[in-house]
Parts: sequence; structure tokens; C-alpha cells
Amino acid sequence: DKAYEAGSDVIETDLQLTMDGKIVINHDVDTGRMWDQNLVIADSNLEDLMVLRNKMDPAISITTFKEALQWLKEHPKMKFMLDIKPTNSKVILVKTILEMREVVDDLDYWRERLIFGIWNVDWYKCGYITGTLKKFKIVAILPFSKMASRFIEYSNSLNDSDYKLYGVSLNFLNSWKPGFKEHLLPYFKENNLSVYLWTVNSELDIQHVISSVPVYGIVVDDPINYVSIRDSYAKKSDPLAQPILNGAQRLKVYLRLQLFELFEIIFSSKYATVPIVRGITLIQLTVILLRRLHCL
Repeated sequence: DKAYEAGSDVIETDLQLTMDGKIVINHDVDTGRMWDQNLVIADSNLEDLMVLRNKMDPAISITTFKEALQWLKEHPKMKFMLDIKPTNSKVILVKTILEMREVVDDLDYWRERLIFGIWNVDWYKCGYITGTLKKFKIVAILPFSKMASRFIEYSNSLNDSDYKLYGVSLNFLNSWKPGFKEHLLPYFKENNLSVYLWTVNSELDIQHVISSVPVYGIVVDDPINYVSIRDSYAKKSDPLAQPILNGAQRLKVYLRLQLFELFEIIFSSKYATVPIVRGITLIQLTVILLRRLHCL
């Protein structure tokens, strides 16, 4: 509701599949960060999850996908981008279609209201083979811009407008990399792709995007804070001027980029899926570290 009141055009929401085949809204695979018990969602039935209470507000319980769809139905100007976490079973693609039809039995209706966000090409292929992604807008959610080419090549190989890639949603740190505006954005434009950036939260990064990064949309954690920063920045004499960085900010940007490029090398390494500590792979460790990097 707060995102809607702040004037958001699209709400990005994360889907997780329960053990009994229901879909709930939760960013993590478990509930420990936001809820009063720590349960692994894939190992829990819906009834076990519905008794959980939010740590910040005990009046709030976990939201089911069907409840979210009902809310969307009641707010006709809004859209959802569905972040389909790759930790799920791919059967969640079929389940999303079934639950949509239980709320409104008209897929064309949902094709106007929902965007599918997927993290790897295997899920894209699954959506094509099963027909679940047909005529839906498909966005590749990517930590690193180099990963986009595989999605684009697969989309082009299909040569089917019903399954064409609609856009890419990139970690915002890609936008600070040299050559992003000069080379990557033209490449995406050449392939008729909308570009989103996630998750843009700090004042410096919001100003950077507003002033100099022509993308279709950005994902933020706090829409109200974003609107406040955006409106304050718009009042400046030249709101489209690139923010002038002081010494500390320059160092911060430099260090973040160095770490980000290191993570990119690790992510693409042939050892990326090898468990290193307690079964955690390099990819999983990189994702954890990327979350920490967002806070810098």
C-alpha cells in the first residue's frame, strides 16, 4: 500500500513455493529475517507459515500470491514484476498460472498486469517449453551485465514474438562501470529491451541514476524515501547535472566497483558451483556479499 501511495508504477515482489505447492511472497528462502520463527519455506506447509508474525508489526502475517493478486485486481493502475527466485522448483511457473486463473480466469488480463522476472536461461527455456511465459513480458534479472548476452541470444534464437525478451533488470552497480552508457545501453536499445536497475537506495546512487543514466525504471526498497530524494534533487538549478563527488564519495565508488568486479570474476569462475564452507558455493557466497555491498 505504501508503494502504491508513493506513486510506484510497478511493485516488484518475490515468490517462494511452499512444500504443499502454494505460493507466498517472501524475499528469502527462509523466514528468519522478517518473521518471528525461522522456517525454510520449501520445507513448510502454508498453514505453518500463516501463523508467523512480522517482527516489526505482529499484526502482519505472510502474504500469499493469491492475496497479492486480489490486491492487484483492486488497484487497476498497478502492475507486479514477479521475481521468481531460482531456488524454487520450476513447477512454480505452472503454479503461478493456476493461481492467476483462480483469481481472474483470463490470461490476457494478467499479461497486461504482470511481468515475469527470471534469473537464468534454463528458466526461460522451461517457460518456453511449457508455454507458461507465452505473451507475458519477460525480464532477465541479472547481477552482472555480462550475463545479458545469453538471454538475448536465446530470445533471438526463438524468433517468436510471443516469447521475446522484454527487458533486463541489472544490479545498479553496473551503471557505475565505465562504458555502461556508451556501450551497454546502446546494445540493449538495439535489441529493443527496457532496462531496469536494482536496488537503488542511497542518495548518491539515486542522484547518479536521475542525472545521467537513461533507464526505463529503477527498483527501490523505500519508495517514499526515493520520492523525497528525487523531488529534492529536481529542485536544483540543474537537476540533470552529474553529481560532483567529494573525495570520500569517489573512494567509496572506486572501492565498490573493485569489489563488484571481483565478485563478477568469481561468479563466472568454473569453481562457482563448488561448495566451500558448510555446503555454501562460491555463487551463494557472492550473492551474500553483494547484499552487503548494497549497504556500503
